[in-house]
Amino acid sequence: MIEGGEVVGWKQRRGACWALVIVLWAGTAAAEDSRLNAGDVFPDFSLERSDGSIWRMSDYSEHPKIIMFWATWCPYCRKLFPGIVALNRQYADEGLEIVAVNFRDDGDTDAYARKHGLDFDIVLSGDTLAADVGVRGTPTVFVLDRNNRIQLRSSNSNPADPILAQAVAAVTGSAQ
Repeated sequence: MIEGGEVVGWKQRRGACWALVIVLWAGTAAAEDSRLNAGDVFPDFSLERSDGSIWRMSDYSEHPKIIMFWATWCPYCRKLFPGIVALNRQYADEGLEIVAVNFRDDGDTDAYARKHGLDFDIVLSGDTLAADVGVRGTPTVFVLDRNNRIQLRSSNSNPADPILAQAVAAVTGSAQ
Protein backbone atom coordinates (compact mmCIF):
# COMPACT_ATOMS: atom_id res chain seq x y z
CA MET A 1 0.00 0.00 0.00
CA ILE A 2 1.29 3.46 -0.85
CA GLU A 3 0.55 6.41 1.42
CA GLY A 4 1.92 9.86 0.62
CA GLY A 5 4.50 8.37 -1.70
CA GLU A 6 5.71 5.83 0.91
CA VAL A 7 5.10 2.12 0.96
CA VAL A 8 3.31 1.01 4.14
CA GLY A 9 4.04 -2.59 5.01
CA TRP A 10 1.82 -5.18 6.62
CA LYS A 11 3.58 -4.76 9.97
CA GLN A 12 2.64 -1.09 10.11
CA ARG A 13 -0.96 -1.88 9.12
CA ARG A 14 -1.08 -4.65 11.74
CA GLY A 15 0.19 -2.20 14.37
CA ALA A 16 -2.46 0.32 13.37
CA CYS A 17 -5.12 -2.40 13.58
CA TRP A 18 -4.00 -3.39 17.08
CA ALA A 19 -4.07 0.25 18.15
CA LEU A 20 -7.64 0.51 16.87
CA VAL A 21 -8.63 -2.67 18.73
CA ILE A 22 -7.17 -1.29 21.96
CA VAL A 23 -9.00 2.02 21.57
CA LEU A 24 -12.30 0.25 20.89
CA TRP A 25 -11.78 -2.13 23.83
CA ALA A 26 -10.97 0.76 26.16
CA GLY A 27 -14.16 2.53 25.07
CA THR A 28 -16.19 -0.62 25.74
CA ALA A 29 -14.57 -1.05 29.14
CA ALA A 30 -15.38 2.55 30.02
CA ALA A 31 -19.01 1.98 29.00
CA GLU A 32 -19.14 -1.15 31.16
CA ASP A 33 -17.82 0.86 34.12
CA SER A 34 -20.67 3.37 33.75
CA ARG A 35 -23.41 0.83 34.39
CA LEU A 36 -24.93 0.33 37.81
CA ASN A 37 -23.54 -2.46 39.96
CA ALA A 38 -23.76 -3.74 43.52
CA GLY A 39 -23.33 -0.89 45.98
CA ASP A 40 -24.70 1.79 43.65
CA VAL A 41 -28.05 3.47 44.30
CA PHE A 42 -30.68 2.71 41.67
CA PRO A 43 -32.18 5.95 40.34
CA ASP A 44 -35.79 6.84 40.98
CA PHE A 45 -38.04 6.30 37.97
CA SER A 46 -41.66 6.11 36.95
CA LEU A 47 -43.14 4.18 34.04
CA GLU A 48 -46.61 3.44 32.75
CA ARG A 49 -48.43 0.17 33.35
CA SER A 50 -50.57 -1.30 30.55
CA ASP A 51 -53.73 0.08 32.20
CA GLY A 52 -52.36 3.61 31.92
CA SER A 53 -51.56 4.05 35.61
CA ILE A 54 -48.05 5.08 36.63
CA TRP A 55 -45.70 2.93 38.72
CA ARG A 56 -43.32 5.14 40.71
CA MET A 57 -40.36 3.74 42.57
CA SER A 58 -40.72 6.55 45.11
CA ASP A 59 -44.14 5.12 46.06
CA TYR A 60 -42.29 2.07 47.39
CA SER A 61 -39.62 3.79 49.44
CA GLU A 62 -38.58 1.67 52.39
CA HIS A 63 -39.49 -1.50 50.45
CA PRO A 64 -36.92 -4.01 49.25
CA LYS A 65 -37.29 -4.44 45.49
CA ILE A 66 -36.56 -6.67 42.54
CA ILE A 67 -36.37 -4.80 39.25
CA MET A 68 -36.27 -7.16 36.29
CA PHE A 69 -35.70 -6.03 32.71
CA TRP A 70 -37.41 -8.41 30.30
CA ALA A 71 -39.20 -8.90 26.98
CA THR A 72 -42.02 -11.18 25.88
CA TRP A 73 -39.81 -12.73 23.19
CA CYS A 74 -37.01 -13.62 25.65
CA PRO A 75 -36.77 -17.39 26.35
CA TYR A 76 -34.42 -16.76 29.29
CA CYS A 77 -36.98 -14.44 30.88
CA ARG A 78 -39.61 -17.15 30.48
CA LYS A 79 -37.25 -19.54 32.24
CA LEU A 80 -36.57 -17.10 35.12
CA PHE A 81 -40.14 -15.93 35.79
CA PRO A 82 -41.25 -18.95 37.86
CA GLY A 83 -38.43 -18.20 40.30
CA ILE A 84 -39.40 -14.53 40.47
CA VAL A 85 -43.06 -15.47 41.06
CA ALA A 86 -41.98 -17.84 43.87
CA LEU A 87 -39.86 -15.10 45.49
CA ASN A 88 -42.82 -12.71 45.26
CA ARG A 89 -45.08 -15.16 47.06
CA GLN A 90 -42.44 -16.06 49.65
CA TYR A 91 -41.48 -12.48 50.57
CA ALA A 92 -44.66 -10.47 49.96
CA ASP A 93 -45.32 -10.23 53.71
CA GLU A 94 -41.85 -8.71 54.19
CA GLY A 95 -42.78 -5.90 51.78
CA LEU A 96 -40.90 -7.13 48.72
CA GLU A 97 -41.94 -5.13 45.67
CA ILE A 98 -41.27 -6.60 42.25
CA VAL A 99 -41.53 -4.66 39.02
CA ALA A 100 -40.83 -6.14 35.61
CA VAL A 101 -39.59 -3.47 33.21
CA ASN A 102 -40.48 -4.40 29.64
CA PHE A 103 -38.10 -3.11 26.98
CA ARG A 104 -37.12 -3.78 23.37
CA ASP A 105 -40.54 -5.27 22.95
CA ASP A 106 -43.88 -4.73 21.27
CA GLY A 107 -45.54 -7.94 22.46
CA ASP A 108 -48.77 -8.20 24.44
CA THR A 109 -47.51 -7.97 28.02
CA ASP A 110 -50.97 -8.47 29.55
CA ALA A 111 -51.56 -11.74 27.68
CA TYR A 112 -48.04 -12.88 28.56
CA ALA A 113 -48.57 -12.07 32.25
CA ARG A 114 -51.85 -14.01 32.36
CA LYS A 115 -50.39 -16.99 30.52
CA HIS A 116 -47.34 -17.20 32.80
CA GLY A 117 -49.02 -16.30 36.10
CA LEU A 118 -47.07 -13.12 36.72
CA ASP A 119 -48.53 -11.61 39.86
CA PHE A 120 -46.51 -8.41 40.20
CA ASP A 121 -46.29 -5.03 38.50
CA ILE A 122 -45.25 -4.82 34.88
CA VAL A 123 -44.29 -1.49 33.36
CA LEU A 124 -43.87 -0.64 29.70
CA SER A 125 -41.44 1.26 27.50
CA GLY A 126 -38.39 0.81 29.69
CA ASP A 127 -35.85 1.37 26.91
CA THR A 128 -34.61 4.73 28.21
CA LEU A 129 -34.35 3.46 31.78
CA ALA A 130 -32.47 0.38 30.57
CA ALA A 131 -29.98 2.57 28.73
CA ASP A 132 -29.62 4.88 31.74
CA VAL A 133 -28.70 2.02 34.09
CA GLY A 134 -26.58 0.11 31.57
CA VAL A 135 -28.89 -2.81 30.83
CA ARG A 136 -28.01 -4.34 27.50
CA GLY A 137 -29.86 -7.64 27.52
CA THR A 138 -32.65 -9.68 28.99
CA PRO A 139 -33.12 -10.80 31.63
CA THR A 140 -31.29 -8.39 33.89
CA VAL A 141 -32.30 -8.42 37.55
CA PHE A 142 -31.48 -5.89 40.24
CA VAL A 143 -32.14 -6.67 43.90
CA LEU A 144 -32.40 -3.44 45.91
CA ASP A 145 -32.41 -2.92 49.66
CA ARG A 146 -34.83 -0.57 51.42
CA ASN A 147 -32.62 2.41 50.50
CA ASN A 148 -32.55 1.47 46.78
CA ARG A 149 -28.93 0.38 47.04
CA ILE A 150 -28.18 -2.45 44.63
CA GLN A 151 -27.32 -5.66 46.45
CA LEU A 152 -27.25 -7.85 43.34
CA ARG A 153 -27.14 -7.35 39.60
CA SER A 154 -27.60 -10.55 37.65
CA SER A 155 -28.28 -11.82 34.15
CA ASN A 156 -28.58 -15.41 35.32
CA SER A 157 -31.76 -17.06 34.06
CA ASN A 158 -31.69 -19.99 36.51
CA PRO A 159 -34.90 -19.70 38.55
CA ALA A 160 -33.35 -21.77 41.36
CA ASP A 161 -30.20 -19.63 41.60
CA PRO A 162 -29.32 -19.57 45.31
CA ILE A 163 -27.52 -16.22 44.94
CA LEU A 164 -30.76 -14.52 43.90
CA ALA A 165 -32.69 -16.12 46.77
CA GLN A 166 -29.95 -15.17 49.26
CA ALA A 167 -29.93 -11.56 48.06
CA VAL A 168 -33.71 -11.31 48.43
CA ALA A 169 -33.55 -12.89 51.90
CA ALA A 170 -30.88 -10.37 52.89
CA VAL A 171 -32.79 -7.29 51.70
CA THR A 172 -36.04 -8.44 53.32
CA GLY A 173 -34.31 -9.23 56.60
CA SER A 174 -35.37 -12.88 56.44
CA ALA A 175 -33.16 -15.78 57.42
CA GLN A 176 -32.45 -18.23 54.60
